[in-house]
Amino acid sequence: MFAFASPLCGGGSALVRSGSARLLDIQAVLFDERYPAARMFGHAASSLRLPSFGFDGDLTALWTDEIYPRWLRRPTAIAGLTNHQSLICLEGFARLYDSRLIFRCEHSLSSTAQERIVHATKAISESDLVGLAGSSWPVALAQLVSRMTPGGGPLLKLGTSQSPAIDNAGGCLFSWVIAPRVAHQIKLEEFPS
Repeated sequence: MFAFASPLCGGGSALVRSGSARLLDIQAVLFDERYPAARMFGHAASSLRLPSFGFDGDLTALWTDEIYPRWLRRPTAIAGLTNHQSLICLEGFARLYDSRLIFRCEHSLSSTAQERIVHATKAISESDLVGLAGSSWPVALAQLVSRMTPGGGPLLKLGTSQSPAIDNAGGCLFSWVIAPRVAHQIKLEEFPS
């Protein structure tokens, strides 16, 4: 079973129970419709009954209509497969709503070399890495997100894998999860003296 190993897992409104595991309650999955892999991810997330929202590179309407109203009521966990600019924007907004990036995986695709380089958090198991290396990695990624637990870790380069590339104009996509902080997860050094 996939699980994050973290002593920081605690209670909070962003958690749901699944058997004995405490899973994040992902309230929105965002995907950039300009990229075939992201569309595949969004469709897979939707088939797993995760609320999924596509956008065409501009987050403004999605932020205004979906994310901002949710986060005004209470911060909730969101996930996505987007380009770097969208991730940076959402990560900045997350800080304003006492949330943080708990998972990030970089998917560098080159349609010429058909090589994908994956960078991810330590929290991914080897079996999940194998799934992310296959040709249907966006589907495996949606499944990974659907059973995500709180936690996270430092970013590591996990290696290079050969797989048929889904054409994303030779660019990078980032999968990520942003979740609310739990009060006891905030480090003491973050408070001003």
